[in-house]
Amino acid sequence: MKTLSILFILIFSLSAFGQTFSTDWQKVPMGFQGDDVEKIYRILSKSPNLKEKTEFETTADYQKRISDLSKITLPNKSADSVLTFVYHPKFDYYSSKLTSKYDADAQTLEVNLEVRTLMYLDRKSNLEFIRMPSVTVRDADLKPMGTYEGETAYGVKRTIERSLMTYYFIGISNADSFSGIKSGYDRRIKFTLPLAPAKAKEIKENLAVLYVGKLVSPFSVLIGSHHKPTVDKPRDSTVGEFILTMNVSDIWFYNSTTGEVVAKFNPKK
Repeated sequence: MKTLSILFILIFSLSAFGQTFSTDWQKVPMGFQGDDVEKIYRILSKSPNLKEKTEFETTADYQKRISDLSKITLPNKSADSVLTFVYHPKFDYYSSKLTSKYDADAQTLEVNLEVRTLMYLDRKSNLEFIRMPSVTVRDADLKPMGTYEGETAYGVKRTIERSLMTYYFIGISNADSFSGIKSGYDRRIKFTLPLAPAKAKEIKENLAVLYVGKLVSPFSVLIGSHHKPTVDKPRDSTVGEFILTMNVSDIWFYNSTTGEVVAKFNPKK
């Protein structure tokens, strides 16, 4: 029994993590989680190669320094490598950000992915990000920061919980290269998947997304916000959104239970 357990773990490890990603995959290995957003963010944000331009550095030298990502080592690869990020909306707090509806007559599954425009993300350009956690089944990390006594406008005293919430996302700079429906600050990117009814039902219940692409400037961005406590929600929350910025070369939709890839989309040229 012990030998069988070790063998199972070995097989699982090889299928999930031992294969180098290939754009030719027709099936995503079971257990595959892609690259780790959180680990990569921490490496990039601390890298001396990506620090802001110094006073005594020419623009040419600065551009050369930040463009040579091969000198930055990530887990099992360099920062100029192709990266893959997995999104399982079925388990994620942001599951409402990905919706789908089947048209039985046309035999197509329309998938809508909600994105948000970040204005002047790096003070020079706009980027759009798709909210995706750093691992497939984890919501935001919530760290308790103690409590304090607060008082409402009517003199009612409440114990206020202080907390720090952290999220990890990817920021896509070429989202407009995919078909989209603009809707103000928030918008949707629409994908149409030709599928027979039985297959569409199976996929709709187990839909997963794989993002494939490469890092682009500004590489790592931190956006902070603060939420004051209310009577209904006596929590004083500080929120940190840690974002990796990249160009996406492919977006895949696949069955999370079987790994079967049902559609691959490339940006429009």
